[in-house]
Amino acid sequence: EAIEKAEEKYQAFFYLILLTGARRNEAARMRWQDINLETGLWMKWSTKTHRSHAIHVPELALKRLRELPRLGEYVFSTRPGKPIGVSSIEIAWMRIRARAGLEDVTIHDLRRTCASWMAIHGTNIVVIQQMLNHASLHYTGTYARLNQAPVKQALHENAQRIFDEKEGGSHEKG
Repeated sequence: EAIEKAEEKYQAFFYLILLTGARRNEAARMRWQDINLETGLWMKWSTKTHRSHAIHVPELALKRLRELPRLGEYVFSTRPGKPIGVSSIEIAWMRIRARAGLEDVTIHDLRRTCASWMAIHGTNIVVIQQMLNHASLHYTGTYARLNQAPVKQALHENAQRIFDEKEGGSHEKG
């Protein structure tokens, strides 16, 4: 709700991060030529990992991007020919946080929220790694602990197998 009360460009900016897991600077440097507003494919040429990264933008974020005016080459800009500045982004985020009563939530937490929700709802950890553009699963591993459903299911199935075999008498006691 607090994001909804922000200026259109900041709504689009923060939804883009929340729904794609993009880093703040990647979103700030997004150019119109890098995003296909029909297919939703966003090509990030400059990333923290120093390798390009293609990602599909969900329709909810695409809708916001389509509504933005094209004032230059950058999707998010406060001055012609320049990407939006960090201070503008931080001020907008500070206002959103104040409206929401969330003093300690960072912009990077939106990225973490995207990955966490994906993990909680069963998305494969390798898919989350690709979405985040992590160089190694080591960095993505923290999200694996959030999805306990497969572990619970595996343990349940294993317990069933053990007791089914025990009751069937086909195996020696272990």
